[in-house]
Amino acid sequence: MPRLCALYTGGKDSCYALHLAVAQGFEPACLLTVRPRGWESLLFHYPALDLVRLHSRALGLPLLEAEAAGDELEALAALLERG
Repeated sequence: MPRLCALYTGGKDSCYALHLAVAQGFEPACLLTVRPRGWESLLFHYPALDLVRLHSRALGLPLLEAEAAGDELEALAALLERG
């Protein structure tokens, strides 16, 4: 079974994408979350991020998190390198 790390915000889109990946036969290995410094992020969902740790525990998946100090894509790249 192919494994993946899911970019996950706790919003409906990332929850559904994870569901579809599992339905397609993928095995999630972890959740990845980039925390923007403010709500004005254009790339990442902000409101549900406080719940992502609870989702991670409920799903039994490790959570890798990074805070975006500026460029959100750089934070994601650093997170992927770390993971």
